[in-house]
Amino acid sequence: MNTCDCSIYPDDFEHASVSTTSTCTARKQHTCCECGLTIEPREQYEHVKGCWDGQWSTHKTCSPCVEIRTKYCPCGWLYGELRETLWECLGIDYVDGREAGWAT
Repeated sequence: MNTCDCSIYPDDFEHASVSTTSTCTARKQHTCCECGLTIEPREQYEHVKGCWDGQWSTHKTCSPCVEIRTKYCPCGWLYGELRETLWECLGIDYVDGREAGWAT
């Protein structure tokens, strides 16, 4: 398996001064911050809330995108940049990990 050699390294950007990460089961529809698809009720997703550079933000990521991000960007990533990172580093035109069969 290839990994992205142009991953974002920990010292490249500001870390969250405070953050929490949890795996949740959706009770209503949400939008994945990576692929933009709908996270349907009863689907699991990653929920991250944190303060970066003095600004609070929340990121909801579908399970397939979390798995792909973990496998292909082990050194780091920016939320919302998965598709661009995979294209620039690996030449993969990633749209939806569920349809592509990348993740279960």
